[in-house]
Amino acid sequence: MSDNILHIYTPESLNSLITLYHKFPQALLYAGGTEIMRNLGTRELSGEIISLEGVPELDHISRTESYLEIGSCVSLNRLLGIGRHVLTPALNQAISSIGTTVTRNFATLGGNLSMRERWMYLIPVMLLLDVRVEIRRQGNTSWLSMVKYLEKAPHLACDELITRFRIPLETWNIQEYRRFSSVDFGKSNNLTFCGIANVQKGYIQRFRLALGAHGSLIIRNREVENTLEGKKLPLNSRDIQPMKELLDQTLANVKPPLTSIQKKLASRSVLWFITRKLDEGIEEI
Repeated sequence: MSDNILHIYTPESLNSLITLYHKFPQALLYAGGTEIMRNLGTRELSGEIISLEGVPELDHISRTESYLEIGSCVSLNRLLGIGRHVLTPALNQAISSIGTTVTRNFATLGGNLSMRERWMYLIPVMLLLDVRVEIRRQGNTSWLSMVKYLEKAPHLACDELITRFRIPLETWNIQEYRRFSSVDFGKSNNLTFCGIANVQKGYIQRFRLALGAHGSLIIRNREVENTLEGKKLPLNSRDIQPMKELLDQTLANVKPPLTSIQKKLASRSVLWFITRKLDEGIEEI
């Protein structure tokens, strides 16, 4: 029988949480608990657990003219309930692809970004949407772009925690998210794809692509995106070929390397997006 003692704390305000987490920086933060439950068979719970359920600031949603602000403990299903007209289609698709309805009732946006061992499925779309992340610790608050967050995440201090997200309410009239799961292609071939664009009067005004693989790899190449910005739709072979060559180069050189199946899925997804999905912008004229 284990002699380990478990202490559970239930702060009722954000300030109390920050103070408590500073006192117990090795404590396990419990929000939706989906990741903890998944590993319960291989990990014994001991020490301190801090429940986030009673912290109202972390379960708050608000909207301004320029962004949607979401507390880190808002459940994924509650986010879906906001509606497609507020939540961007790509983020809606990404959240809908995660688990079952029951899982999404417990899983949170903050939990999806807090896994230090691996990135979760929402990272590519949040990166492209320029989501900002609030990081709090005792005596310090900082807002980070997703790029800065991805750089900092492996080096977060023990008592730093994610508290809020700001999702810009920009106009991206073409959006697509796809997730290729281990069920269909095998565990080593997991891949996520996200593409967003702003098409006006038949021209690509802005264009962004991101891929996720291996649970730790995020792929985005601004040069690939720049090759198509300003181009007229539909794209011809002279427009597509330079982009495809640069994309293939990028996919071939990432570390850890992609499998041949992942490369094919990535390439086909990008080509489908630029030759089929982007053309929907022409139909809107």
